[in-house]
Amino acid sequence: MIVLFAAVVVAVSHADAASRQVPAARYVHRVCVAVSTWEQRVAVAGLSTPRRLRERKRVLRAYFRDLVRYARAAVKSLKRAGAPAVPGGAHIAAAVRGAFHDTLVGLEKALTAANRMPTSSGRAFGKATKTIMQRLVDALGTTVSALATVSDSPALDAAASRDPACA
Repeated sequence: MIVLFAAVVVAVSHADAASRQVPAARYVHRVCVAVSTWEQRVAVAGLSTPRRLRERKRVLRAYFRDLVRYARAAVKSLKRAGAPAVPGGAHIAAAVRGAFHDTLVGLEKALTAANRMPTSSGRAFGKATKTIMQRLVDALGTTVSALATVSDSPALDAAASRDPACA
């Protein structure tokens, strides 16, 4: 979690929240809470595999609706976190929010695809499922990649190492 957070903390934000600077420790705590809450929710969002295709589609749609809802909540929390009062803090906050926004967009696309899944053929359903799951992987990968490219902030790293929410 700390590695993900370190990547998250060192990322980019929204103009309204970016103008509101907060102490590094407060920012770190808010980001860690937002990210860990999102991670926990995604981890428990389950997929069952009913036998009938229509039921499978219903389950997939519910799963992606949940993931979209969780991503929206994370983006909202990250906006409320403000920007850390460190050099490049507004840029870091914008990168973090931007990365999660990109994940949200990817998940919304996956939900749209899930809503359009065919249920008339097992083969067509399987192909659509594979495509949708790849969109999920791509959406999550985009976030990790974006966060990993942000420069480090010693003050934020130090705050993250002291905050139990970042463990």
